[in-house]
Amino acid sequence: MRSHHITKTVRTARIKDFLRRLNQTFIVSQETIPPELHPTATTIEYRLARPAPSPPIFLFVVDTCQEADSLQALKDSIIMSLSLLPPYALVGLITFGTMTQVHEIGYTECAKSYVFRGSKVSDLLELQLLLRICR
Repeated sequence: MRSHHITKTVRTARIKDFLRRLNQTFIVSQETIPPELHPTATTIEYRLARPAPSPPIFLFVVDTCQEADSLQALKDSIIMSLSLLPPYALVGLITFGTMTQVHEIGYTECAKSYVFRGSKVSDLLELQLLLRICR
């Protein structure tokens, strides 16, 4: 029983040491801030070294906790962006505020979205099953 306690203590110490070193490795300052977090970066474009084997995928993620005029400007911007995309591109929309909604935008007859409470933590398998994206 004592050896189990020592093993657990050593394992905990190793984990704490690893996390301490990890935190020191990823210290973010003005000089080392990632492009995604830079205050002047409104969009980030990632380019692949080789051509993508599948159609391009564009995912719009929208924070709905904004003023109405900001949301209208964002809506206008997204609509304009959609007109510039290739016709074979895949497009997704996720909105979040107090709830998170994953919208299926391919159907004009019947709007469909999956709604998740912001106060509930869902595990990956549960989300995959709900969204029907299990491998």
